[in-house]
Amino acid sequence: MNLIILSDLHLLGPEDPFYPAVLTLIREANRGDRLVFAGDVFELFVGAKKLFLERHAEFLSASRDAAARGVSIDYIEGNHDFLLEKVFGEISGFRVHDGGLEFEIDGKCFYVAHGDQVDRSDFRYLVLRRFFRSVIMRAFVRLAPDALIDWLGTRMSKKSRKNGAASRDRQTRRADRLRPIFREFATRQVARGADFVVLGHSHDADELAITAGDRHGFYMNTGDPRSNGSYVSWMTGSGELIRMKLISPSSPARG
Repeated sequence: MNLIILSDLHLLGPEDPFYPAVLTLIREANRGDRLVFAGDVFELFVGAKKLFLERHAEFLSASRDAAARGVSIDYIEGNHDFLLEKVFGEISGFRVHDGGLEFEIDGKCFYVAHGDQVDRSDFRYLVLRRFFRSVIMRAFVRLAPDALIDWLGTRMSKKSRKNGAASRDRQTRRADRLRPIFREFATRQVARGADFVVLGHSHDADELAITAGDRHGFYMNTGDPRSNGSYVSWMTGSGELIRMKLISPSSPARG
């Protein structure tokens, strides 16, 4: 069986060049395979709003078909896609998670999370994250017009992208600051029993073999698929996490 983990693709919609590649992965998954969408798969998908359901109808259809043929699917909500339990939770075989996910394959323990809760010093974001999942926010998303949710979300996303692309030096400094924090978090998961730890969010394609006491494990960050054009995979019998290229019939691999 194959394990496929995707995070931080920030898909804009069907016109996005990566969209066909993601649909291909879903459609080619076989019975017994496991797909894990580890947050920020979409640039914006909040609640079961008609606008988002129509925009990502192909993704939903492909996911329903995959689940129906025996593919196990998990969706870990990120900071661009949340309040999705009513969207995906009703699909048999499709599970939605607000935090980290732990599971076992062939006697190996995997821990996968989006990673937005790893940096506990980012109090501003952690408070904002809690608010976005609050009863107040849920009511607002349910009652607000689709166009307003889309406008607010797009505005915030553009601001985030602008800040993230401010300078290469800034991105490097952010990665340098977050890398030891994410590695320490991964080390704690290995000490707790994980053999493989996969995180996203930081856009830092880091990898590290970890020794924690008498335990050994491996950490991999999905990095920035918009740049490296890859996803994380594990195959029965391989014994290791690898990066695979996102390839679709309509667009070449990027990397």
